[in-house]
Amino acid sequence: MFLVVTVQDINGPSTRLALEGAKKGTQVFDQVARYKALVFRNICEIQENPDYPDVVNHMIRSVRKLEDPTFTPMAAVAGAIADKVADFLVEQGGRKVLVDNGGDIAIRLRNGQSTVVGIRTALASSRITYKVPLSEQDQIGGVATSGRGGHSFTKGIATAATAFAENAGYADAAATFIGNATNVEDPAIERRLAEQINPLTDIPGHLVTYKVGALPREKKFEALSKGLEAARMLISRGVIRDALVAIGEEVLMTGPLRGQIILC
Repeated sequence: MFLVVTVQDINGPSTRLALEGAKKGTQVFDQVARYKALVFRNICEIQENPDYPDVVNHMIRSVRKLEDPTFTPMAAVAGAIADKVADFLVEQGGRKVLVDNGGDIAIRLRNGQSTVVGIRTALASSRITYKVPLSEQDQIGGVATSGRGGHSFTKGIATAATAFAENAGYADAAATFIGNATNVEDPAIERRLAEQINPLTDIPGHLVTYKVGALPREKKFEALSKGLEAARMLISRGVIRDALVAIGEEVLMTGPLRGQIILC
């Protein structure tokens, strides 16, 4: 876990609250670690339980929103931890709270605050391709990105699948779902079992994308269209508010934020 915590209270930027947020993040991470055996189980096998920590129930709830039986609660772990830290900081007086957990970001804007989120269309690159201004009125509480070059596995070929949702847990799970949907068949795509790459994975037996060579443009658009279809389905069910899907320079976006996005 690598947290970047930014907080403003009524007096402006608060180092004290940021440090408290970092401590809270460690506590929440420890809660997840104690329930590792549970959160590594298939989502079909478990339900929320009042005896579980809030963060674990949030992970379960976020993934169940997808209605995909192949997932485990770990698909929402980074976003869920970020959410719990952000909510804690709001309770402590934070008016503008940004908690970035490895690229999955919880956002809390109060009292007219606003922010700008940078979007990378290739996770393997540090270059910011787009900026998205957000205000409290946008009701975006989480932004997360999945895809090739990221810290987690993907079954698709998107270099970035970014989801905007009411919280980071939902966005985290949704980004993985959308990224997985960008799945096409081509000899240039090499897949391997997840456990062959990481023996400690929560999805043993699943084929994941390992390498992608040069693809014809029509294959890229087929994959992008599948990702966009998955995003629209999640939007229609109220799981997310918007999404962006990219394969290199080819980018598709749906939803209300299209009018706000700025090319860098």
